Amino acid sequence: MADSREGALSQWRRAAVVELKEKSRQSGARPEDVAAGRWLGDFLDQQSETGLLPAEEKLLAAAATGEECVLAERLGFKAVGAAVTALRAHSSTPARPDEQATAEALRLIDQQLIRAGFLRFLAMGGDKQFKTQERGISVRGAVIIGSLNMHRAKEVGGLVLQDCYFSDAVVVTDGRLECLHLDGSYMPGLFGEGVDIREDLFLRGVQCNGPALFRVANLGGYVDCEGAAFALAEGEHAGHDAFNCDGATIRSDVIFKGGFTADGRVSLAGAKVGGGLICDGGGFSDRRGDTSTKVLNCDNASFENDVSLCKATANGRISFDNTTINGILRCTGATFTNLSEDGEAIALDCRRATIASDVELNDDRAAPGVIKFTAQGVITFAGAKIGGSLNCRGAQLQNQTANGEGNALDGTGVEVGGSVDLREGFTSHGVVSFRNAKIKGNMSLIFGEFYNLAQRQGSQIEMAETALNFSGATIRGVLWLGPTATKDDATPKIYGSIDLQGGHAHQVIDHPDAWPGGAAAVVETKDGAKLKCALLIDGFTYDRFVGGGRYDASSRMEWLARQPEAHREEDFRPQPYQQLVKVLTDMGHDRDARLIAKERQFAQRRADFLRTWGPSARAKQRWRWLAWPFGALIYYIFERLGFGLLAGYGYGQRRIIGMLAAIWLAGAFVYGQAAEQGLIVPTAPYVYAEADRAKACAKSWTSCAAMPVEHTAFEPFLYSADVMAPVVAFGIETDWEPLYTNRSDAVRPNGSAMTLTIWPLSLNLPAWGLRTFFWVQIIAGWVLSALLLAVMSGLMKKSD
Repeated sequence: MADSREGALSQWRRAAVVELKEKSRQSGARPEDVAAGRWLGDFLDQQSETGLLPAEEKLLAAAATGEECVLAERLGFKAVGAAVTALRAHSSTPARPDEQATAEALRLIDQQLIRAGFLRFLAMGGDKQFKTQERGISVRGAVIIGSLNMHRAKEVGGLVLQDCYFSDAVVVTDGRLECLHLDGSYMPGLFGEGVDIREDLFLRGVQCNGPALFRVANLGGYVDCEGAAFALAEGEHAGHDAFNCDGATIRSDVIFKGGFTADGRVSLAGAKVGGGLICDGGGFSDRRGDTSTKVLNCDNASFENDVSLCKATANGRISFDNTTINGILRCTGATFTNLSEDGEAIALDCRRATIASDVELNDDRAAPGVIKFTAQGVITFAGAKIGGSLNCRGAQLQNQTANGEGNALDGTGVEVGGSVDLREGFTSHGVVSFRNAKIKGNMSLIFGEFYNLAQRQGSQIEMAETALNFSGATIRGVLWLGPTATKDDATPKIYGSIDLQGGHAHQVIDHPDAWPGGAAAVVETKDGAKLKCALLIDGFTYDRFVGGGRYDASSRMEWLARQPEAHREEDFRPQPYQQLVKVLTDMGHDRDARLIAKERQFAQRRADFLRTWGPSARAKQRWRWLAWPFGALIYYIFERLGFGLLAGYGYGQRRIIGMLAAIWLAGAFVYGQAAEQGLIVPTAPYVYAEADRAKACAKSWTSCAAMPVEHTAFEPFLYSADVMAPVVAFGIETDWEPLYTNRSDAVRPNGSAMTLTIWPLSLNLPAWGLRTFFWVQIIAGWVLSALLLAVMSGLMKKSD
């Protein structure tokens, strides 16, 4: 008749065990062809009828049928640990000083005790008489004494040891198991390097106070560590990895979520994961506090699905260096901390990573109160390839250093297949760098806040360090600094400089309020210092301005004035002006383009003057201190008045033509009145040969009827034009000239003095006035005509 206790040995099997116990005591009873630990008789040495512990009897019965052996639903690991310690002290001390404590410990766990060797015997399939069912071993609530060593064990069935307490490390190195489930168990270590597990490795809720190592393992299902806690005890294992799957092949997902914690490194370096990595809500840290420690190391690994670190926390480096992720990298609502004074410590390392889809470093808007993604330390995607977008909406990044060189977000050389979103609550303290990046979509900064209030090193003026670095970057979409179509105030706040040198954007949307430092361009630091936030745009190219920004010449001149002072003076950079002129011209804003072109010429020549006569040049060569006033005078006469005022810096065609027309009309007006007053006379001698004609025409030669018919008639407009024209001749100037006579002349007692009537005024010009006007008009005509010819023919190049 079978025993009525659940899981107990049947009557015949109990009898067989009792018989084997008696037989095992006899000399020579042990089979010679059976290895140690592979015969049940090796374990029948306990003070019981069968020679087994009570829990072992139940396990032997369950192993024969493949059923679960339930010894306890849940163990109190702290109390069990104390009991195991007491038992070990009892067994190792011959005097046995505390018999009562030992007895109490034994009573606490005597119904759950299983020797590790006995467990291994059944896991290996038992022996010929007492075989284990093919499904393997399943135990719940056992206290396993000794080291469960399955090193190089082959063809082991399922090993399901849930809610168990292991006194020593579990070893399955280089073995071959159907599955390994240790959910809810406690152990001081877990060693599985090189193991081949056909199905799942379940470590859900495990408490492991030592390393869990599965290097170069072949894991055919999930690696599920949900809710597990891995920590490295001081001493033997200090400094090792808390969990290590380096070089492992994992067919499905790796899971570190649901309250998972690791105090020590978690490493999947070089692993090939057929699923994804799920770390939602996981916690990663290293008690040593070394900022170089990778608390989650996935370098050179590959994941065939998403990597999710939503709401995860990390104190140390999270590393995906040179990792391949064939899905999304999600860090929504996560908190990463790895901060150092020099700003070199990395919180999230995705250098050289290949990510097939999006990267989400954003806030969790679905959570109550909106959980922000926060990071202290460098977030880097340098050299990475992102197939989708980089979403940092609402992220809070901190890596501000005293010298302003700490990177909060480093995207140097990154390639992004979509857009980069740094807006709507995004805040950075430190440099946000996308130097030499390639972005196929938009770079959106609206409503973002960017801080780097440190003085630029080596700057001779108080210029703020770079808050945004897009130098050399290529943005195929829009560089979007706001506003939007519906919100005029949708602009970023940039408290630092922005570097766009050598970069390119297909389109630009910006506004004075979106420029560094806002409309004032100057920000005040906490200690009261004032720093200028500059625009570094030398070499920055763009195809057009779009959106609701301000692109008139006045606003763009202010934009150009935001460049560092050196770039506008002695170290003048002409490219920003030329690029702006080109874009405004292509967009049809010809007038604004001309104004910018003139401004560029003025700035260029001012820079030339400063390079020759400025403070730096004078400091290098002392003789310039004496000569520079003369140089300044020449500069203002020829450059500012001549080339600038007259020629409009090569863009003054209309101005020159207007001045020529004004001088021409003024000449016609003056010469007309001079002719009426008899002050315009013929130049040909034969006209004066007849005394009667000379007397008759003395008062007004131009209207005298006695003039020969073959003589050219006087016409003031043509005469004025003839005087001015340096090359073209109408024949009037050669036949007529202003008269200059002395006061002794009886006909004209006032000499050549004339009265110029400009209604309602009358001006009395001296005798030399008309002749002086005549020569001034000649000189002005020559000079202005030469300037007009030079400008229109290109001899006065606009790029000079």
